[in-house]
Amino acid sequence: MINMDFEKLISSNINDIHLKDFLEELPTDPGVYLMKNEKNEIIYIGKAKNLKKRIKSYFIISKTQHIKVETMVSHIKYVDFIATNSEVEALILESELVKKYKPKYNILLKDDKGFPYIAITMNEQYPRILVTRRLTSKKNLYFGPYTQSIINTVTVLRQIFKIRNCNYKNFKKNKRPCLSYDINNCEAPCQDKITQKEYLNNIDNLIMLLSGKDDFVIKTLEETMKKYSKSHEFEKAKVLRDRIIKIKKLLEKQVIVSDKTHNQDVIGVFGDNAGTLINMIFVRNGAITGKRSYMFSSDKLNYIQNESKLISEFIKQYYNTHDRYIPKEILLPSEIDDNELIAEWLSKKTNNKINLKYPKRGKLKALIEIANKNANLMYIQSEEKSIRNIEILNKLKSILKMDKVPRTIEAFDISTLLGKDSVASCVRFKNGVPDKSNYRKFKIKTVEEQNDFAMMNEVIKRRYKRIIDENKKMPNLILIDGGKGQLKFAIDALKSIGIQNQPIISLAKREEEIHIPWRSEPIKLEQKSEILHLLMYIRDESHRFALSYHKTLRKKSFIKKQ
Repeated sequence: MINMDFEKLISSNINDIHLKDFLEELPTDPGVYLMKNEKNEIIYIGKAKNLKKRIKSYFIISKTQHIKVETMVSHIKYVDFIATNSEVEALILESELVKKYKPKYNILLKDDKGFPYIAITMNEQYPRILVTRRLTSKKNLYFGPYTQSIINTVTVLRQIFKIRNCNYKNFKKNKRPCLSYDINNCEAPCQDKITQKEYLNNIDNLIMLLSGKDDFVIKTLEETMKKYSKSHEFEKAKVLRDRIIKIKKLLEKQVIVSDKTHNQDVIGVFGDNAGTLINMIFVRNGAITGKRSYMFSSDKLNYIQNESKLISEFIKQYYNTHDRYIPKEILLPSEIDDNELIAEWLSKKTNNKINLKYPKRGKLKALIEIANKNANLMYIQSEEKSIRNIEILNKLKSILKMDKVPRTIEAFDISTLLGKDSVASCVRFKNGVPDKSNYRKFKIKTVEEQNDFAMMNEVIKRRYKRIIDENKKMPNLILIDGGKGQLKFAIDALKSIGIQNQPIISLAKREEEIHIPWRSEPIKLEQKSEILHLLMYIRDESHRFALSYHKTLRKKSFIKKQ
């Protein structure tokens, strides 16, 4: 890796003798370049087919150069580069480095939360069907991605194929079948009510159904049902008849958009001067299974000067993160310059031929139009929602007599059961919208008894001491779930770590009264108040997040005791 110090050169231009020498000595090989600021922090990472030509382009004053690129260049003090053997290697290295260092001026996908997938636990003697966001086991089979509604579908699939839902560690330990057997949702393999061969046959049918071979599954079940009828095994025939009916009802809910063998990711785009939204639609076995959107505000698009470049950067980051399953066909709303290069990279990642297509007519073009339409609608909704929330937050600012509009709000809640497995949550909202990448959860460490006040004191100290240590910004407003008591202990916690004059309020349930430190009497807004509804939404989200974590810990404790 070569390093060039631009401390004295960055304010000059290509005519500077030292800069000119450095640029002329650069290799013409493909590779990756890293731009760094005066703190030696990486602020931008890019790939190049020709390192010399690409890096040189940043320091040549040109009328066509975007003013925002000039702004970035003004912050560069060092330039590093890594030469590679091929442009594909450069692309792979660029993706890995961007993922690792998250440079300020690269397009970053902050939503790293995994998509819901259906998992079949093939590493178990009697496999189960689960919804998971973590694709960790290579032995399991995964299908997806899907939308959150897949949870209901999995429940139905368990009922159709009588798949067990018990924990594997407890398997075969029960003295009698569990409730699932009693309500006819499981055939109790734990008590040998079904043979392993019959159970695995159900699993095979389930896998074929999820693979899009529903016609074959239904035909097979119908043939088996007829055999049972001929041999006068009417109970077994009835079970299969009911199974066929349920499968057909389940399939009716799917939106079929293409041939059932098709797996595609479809990318749609919509934007204006304020920002750009990319919408992805997932087509699996010819049916739309889900979608996901990514919003890029204008300040995050400083160095992306056209739609083609944005799509290219998005694809590289998205599939470098979500690389467990990449379909053989990716449909694009516009042509991109490095189409063949990215296709080659994705093909190497998957050991399959991956095609990036820009359809101009027919069914594939119709899919792009669906994705673009949804991008448009979601962009408008997000923009309107943000604008409306800011209006509400402006009114909240007036009521609380704040200096600034509370664009960032952090809310806290405690969840405990008689002092056991006590936890706390911190949720962050930006412009009235959940900022889930900044949600935090805490196990209570210093309080063993049932004492919500002391627990709130602990978690406030821990949260904001870390904020101070990491030199991060405090939220514009802190919202505590509770009344005067919780608010007082939270304020004491802030003072104990040296934080003064931090806007903070509490919202008590029941009466929904707003308690403010400088006011003896609480504020009680009308039940129809938009301000109250927004505060309640934020407070309830913190309660939901805390309760969810608490239930998880209690479940783990219960399993350990078994």
